[in-house]
Amino acid sequence: MRYLINLPLVIALASLAEVFDTAILSRTPRGGDAALGAAYAIFFGTFLTWIMLAFVIAACGAIGGFRWPRARGVAGLMVALIGYSAIVFIALQPLGIAMESNAARVFGASQATLSRVVAFGLPFVLLLYALWVVNAPAVKRDAPAFHGAALGAVALLCLVAAVVSVRELGHRAREAQADAAVISREADAQADQQRRDFATLTDADPLFRWSAYLSDNVPPDVRAEARRRIAARPQTEADLAQALASDNGNWSAEALWLIVKLPITPSRALVSPVRDMLAAFAEQLTLESKDVASDGGKRLDDYPSYRLEVILQVAERLAESAGADLRDSIDGVVRAVALYPKSDTAHWFPAKAADAKARIGKTLATRHE
Repeated sequence: MRYLINLPLVIALASLAEVFDTAILSRTPRGGDAALGAAYAIFFGTFLTWIMLAFVIAACGAIGGFRWPRARGVAGLMVALIGYSAIVFIALQPLGIAMESNAARVFGASQATLSRVVAFGLPFVLLLYALWVVNAPAVKRDAPAFHGAALGAVALLCLVAAVVSVRELGHRAREAQADAAVISREADAQADQQRRDFATLTDADPLFRWSAYLSDNVPPDVRAEARRRIAARPQTEADLAQALASDNGNWSAEALWLIVKLPITPSRALVSPVRDMLAAFAEQLTLESKDVASDGGKRLDDYPSYRLEVILQVAERLAESAGADLRDSIDGVVRAVALYPKSDTAHWFPAKAADAKARIGKTLATRHE
C-alpha cells in the first residue's frame, strides 16, 4: 500500500515541473490572453502541487516514515499535517510573490529570486524526501544522515521564506506610512483651503453657503466658528423660515436640522414655517404611501432616521423657547408613518413621538405656571 503514495507524488512533481517551465524557463507574455493563460497555469499548477504534497506528507506520516518524531497511524498523520501546515503558513508570502508574472518589477529582483527559491525549492525538497521515505530500501530508509539533511534543507528554505515575509511586511508598512503621509498632507491642504474660503463669507451670503461649513468634512474649528457666526447673523431666522418653505425637500430638512444644531433661541416666527413644513412632509408621505403595496411600506426606511428624529427635537425646542405646541403636527407625521406598516420606522417612530409629546406637555405646563 505504501507504494500507492507514489501516484500523488508523481502528480506533484509533474505539476511543479510544469509551473517551473511556465514561470522560469518560458518567456512570460507581457499582456493579452497569453499572459492571462500563463497566470492561470502558474496559479493552478502551484495549487495542485501543494494539494498533492499534502496527501504525500500525510501518508508518509501515517506509515511512520519520518524519523523525528517517531510516530505512525493517526498520531503520525496528525504530526505530519501539523508540520505541513506550519510550512505552508511560512511559505505563503513567497508563494504569492513567486506567482506574480512580473515579480521582479513589482517586488524587486532580490525578493523575486528568494521567493522563487522557496516556491520551487521547498516543495522539491519535500517531494524528494517523501520519495526516499516511500521507495528507499528498508535497510537504508531510516538513515539519520538523509533525514537530517532533508529536514535541514527544509528548515533553511523556511528561514529564507521568513526573511522574504519580514522584508515584504516591512515594505508594506513603509508604503502604508507614505500613503498616510500623503493623505494627511492632502487633508491639511483641503482644510487650509476651507479655512480660506470660509474667511471670505459675509452676512450677505445665503444661508446654504454658510451651512456647507457645518458638515463633518470640514475642520472642527471651522465648524464651530460657522455655528457661532451663523447664529449671530441678523437674518438667520428669516433665512430658516424661507428654507423651511422650500420645494427642495433636502433643503427644508436641512433647515430643521439647523434649528436644532445652531446655538440660537428660536422665536415664534419659526413656529408657523415649521408647522407648515411638517404638514407638507406628512402629506408627502401620505401620497407616497399609495405605492407601498409591493413592499408593505419598507420604502419609508429609505429616509434617514435622523430626518424623522429631528422633527421631534425641533418641536421640543420650540416648546422650550417659544411656548409652541406642535403635538398636533407630530400626530400628523405619526399617522403618515402608520401608512407604511412593514417599515422599521413604523415600529420605532410612534414610541419616540409619544415620549417627545410627553416632554412637550411638561414643558408647556411649566411655562404656564
